[in-house]
Amino acid sequence: MTEAFKSEPHAAQAVAEARAGIPGGVPTPTSLLGRWEIESMDLWDAEAINLLEQGHITFTADGAHMLFICVNLGLDCRPKGRAGTAAEFTFEGDDEGTPTSGLGHAKLVGADRIEGVIRFHRGDESGFSARRAPGT
Repeated sequence: MTEAFKSEPHAAQAVAEARAGIPGGVPTPTSLLGRWEIESMDLWDAEAINLLEQGHITFTADGAHMLFICVNLGLDCRPKGRAGTAAEFTFEGDDEGTPTSGLGHAKLVGADRIEGVIRFHRGDESGFSARRAPGT
């Protein structure tokens, strides 16, 4: 282990976990945990958003998942801001079977509502609004 990592135990642990193949992820802010049903998006109407099933974004303690139209994404989240009410994310997934990636963010704008933006690498950018799903 290098001298720099000896003085930074968290960095040394992250390197060790990466070498061992153990995910070390940063926790999603607890205020965002649960399933959120997408109500609107800037570029697509409700019929398109809910083509396969109710469009949604679901945050868990170690990441998130987003589905709308024929787009299925795995999100890697990081807390944003000090209040713990927002997250930034990168994503990978597919759009009708074609690999896709990009980034975005989501923020709590009320007890039961989030708003955010999703940006596809070299593609579309759309704002979205979602409400907390019943029971989550």
